Amino acid sequence: MLKIENYIKSDSLQQAKELYRLDVYTLLGGGTLSRLYDQSFIGGIDIAHLLGNKILEEEHQIIIQAMTSLRSIEESPVLRTWYGSVFKDCVAHLGGVQLRNMISAGGTVAARQGTSEFLSVLLALDASLDLYGIGLIALEQYLQGGYEKDIIVSLHIPCKTARIHLSSVRKNYTDASMLHAVVYRDEKTWRIVVGARPMRAKLCSKASRMLEQEKEPDSKEVIDLAMDELAFATDLRATSEYRESVCPVLLRRAIQEVLS
Repeated sequence: MLKIENYIKSDSLQQAKELYRLDVYTLLGGGTLSRLYDQSFIGGIDIAHLLGNKILEEEHQIIIQAMTSLRSIEESPVLRTWYGSVFKDCVAHLGGVQLRNMISAGGTVAARQGTSEFLSVLLALDASLDLYGIGLIALEQYLQGGYEKDIIVSLHIPCKTARIHLSSVRKNYTDASMLHAVVYRDEKTWRIVVGARPMRAKLCSKASRMLEQEKEPDSKEVIDLAMDELAFATDLRATSEYRESVCPVLLRRAIQEVLS
């Protein structure tokens, strides 16, 4: 059960940011992840009413506002038009429809969970975040650390003609993946991302650059270079050895899919 001693419905994002920088306060958007665990907070700041929940298509970019539910992302015709089924594929396994109607895009990114396939897809798409009071920063930069006390207003995804594929392995449909790989390709750029290692999603920048130069993109050299950039660990879902053995297979499948 989630217990909050002092609940504050913030009047503005500026007020919320000032309070959030005090260690006694916790930020609440949808609050879905917070309610999954038995925990108590001295103070909780509700900002859900201050953030948008729409998916907007503007010139050269798609904007996903922070309170947009994962269910809306799953069903969005805008996202499907540009990037096929990858957004549906990366969130459809998360519980039932009711849960996906509660989980917000901003909260999912802010949690920076290693198992998040949604986060890996965004990283592969070279997404940016609009942080209140700071402006746009690259998601890759956000994942490297810092910004824990900043508020995500929206996610920004470039609109490009591209192919992207998510390949994953899990014990059952509604379980978090034991490992997943995302490969993105447009006219000039390749991006390889591996998540659920079980650490945060990692962009394999060296292997991605090699793909842009290779005549045989699914060659063993590319995959070996990607593996050199990655580290794996053991958790309740899988051992590091298992992840390391499965990763080349997932990478090869994803690369072949975007080439087909």
